[in-house]
Amino acid sequence: MFLLIITGTLIYLSWMIWGRQAYAPELPAEKVLPVTIATLIPVSSTATIIPTGTPTIPLTIETTALPITATITRIPHSLDSMIGTNPVLIIHRVRQGDTIESLAYRYKTNAAVIQALNYNLSIPLLVHKDIVIPVNRSDAGGLPEFEVYRVQQDTSAEELGTLLGVDPDELCYYNGLTNGAAFIAGEWVIVPR
Repeated sequence: MFLLIITGTLIYLSWMIWGRQAYAPELPAEKVLPVTIATLIPVSSTATIIPTGTPTIPLTIETTALPITATITRIPHSLDSMIGTNPVLIIHRVRQGDTIESLAYRYKTNAAVIQALNYNLSIPLLVHKDIVIPVNRSDAGGLPEFEVYRVQQDTSAEELGTLLGVDPDELCYYNGLTNGAAFIAGEWVIVPR
């Protein structure tokens, strides 16, 4: 920002001193001041430009440092959005016409894996039931059964883990979050059982 202001000022000064003849030919050439090079001397938040040719007229430019703050806000998990990286899971709300086989085909997995990963899953699937579906996974090896939970109010992983009776680190892991992350009100959460 500081460099941009100085560069813009130098371009303007150059135009005022050297280029004015080209843009305002009605001015006599003797009215244009010859200045060859400018030197930039930064002093804390003040910069001084002193022409090194003649005449020596100091020009001071005040700069203001703008504070830069960034807030990183993550997007809460919603239905049918991918969660995590290994494994990649999706919370899907069963719609009219969905079968375990059609969902397995859609998400490149198989019916046995979907059934193995969902705690108390009834077949045929019940419309409006929220289920966990692994993406691109042919077996359930090493994965626990899951349930789906919707967070009621902003809460820490520790508090939510206590409420649901699960290890907070596992809760974060399967939801693709760093340990100790917070969960956001309205967010859909995959709960390992």
